[in-house]
Amino acid sequence: MTYPVTYGPPPVLALRDPMPVEPVAYPQMLRTPRATRGRGVLMIVCFVLSYLLVSTVLQGAAIGWDVYRGRVAVDDLMQMRLSLTPALLVAVNLSNAACIPLSMVLQRAFFGQRGRWLHSVTGRFRWGLLGRGALVVLPFWAAYLAITLYYAPETVKTPSGTYVALLVIVVLTTPFQAAGEEYGARGLITRGAGSWFASPRTALLVGTVLSGGVFTLAHGAGDPWLIGFYFAFAVVLSLVTWRSGGLELAVLLHTANNLVAFGSLVLLQQDTSTVFDRGAGSAGPSVLLPAVILLLSTAALWLWASRAKPQRAYVPEAPPAPALDPASTYVGPWDRPAG
Repeated sequence: MTYPVTYGPPPVLALRDPMPVEPVAYPQMLRTPRATRGRGVLMIVCFVLSYLLVSTVLQGAAIGWDVYRGRVAVDDLMQMRLSLTPALLVAVNLSNAACIPLSMVLQRAFFGQRGRWLHSVTGRFRWGLLGRGALVVLPFWAAYLAITLYYAPETVKTPSGTYVALLVIVVLTTPFQAAGEEYGARGLITRGAGSWFASPRTALLVGTVLSGGVFTLAHGAGDPWLIGFYFAFAVVLSLVTWRSGGLELAVLLHTANNLVAFGSLVLLQQDTSTVFDRGAGSAGPSVLLPAVILLLSTAALWLWASRAKPQRAYVPEAPPAPALDPASTYVGPWDRPAG
């Protein structure tokens, strides 16, 4: 009588595997034996609600502190006329930075996948890729900064007092703020949606549209120019994440954009009264400049990545060869030991 040899983990263990069982691109990293449509939906909903809770607590505390210190008048607060203060900027940036651990915790809770797999398909943050990519894109954003300052020389002043504090906060915390938005939108939301579909193209498309929609709504824009810019920004960064197999280059582009926007357009001009004004008429064709810079720097990154060839897909580890079990192998009379 023969006994079949079973290869691989038992079916029960396979259902518990938190990693994909076949090669997948970044948007489908949560397409695992554990994946169900309900898990992805609940994870995304929990993320949105958790972010709203964290941001409400931190930003509410900052506004309360500013009112207590006399930096914000109660009448202005009641009419939602807020200026950017150091306390509020720290609260806003920390709220977004909190998306990094929040995304990792929710991914582990719903899919059992360790937080390190949120960085990239390699399971780590590829600092070398980030550094080499920075050499490609920073000239474009330096040109954007120079153009901005050149065409607004009469408003540029040497920052002093509060604006020095704001500038320091921007430099120190904006990279974490930008990274948090990427880990939440291009990371957790995109992958949560990607877990619903077997087709890589459908997963990429739905993940990009859903994360882009949430990203745009989170910025509270009411101006058509800003709505178009935020959604296009999200789509471009989703494609960069898919093309590079991780969040590193998306974080780089997002950080460069935000540093230039806050540093030049707001702080050096010493005008923080319109930072939170994103209603109709608050923007215009001027958003085309950062959009063009984003597209040019992304195109340069795309060409560079085609030569550098960063790992774009997760590849499951090959299971170890099973040991032969004598009880499962038929031994014929010709194979019996003599004696």
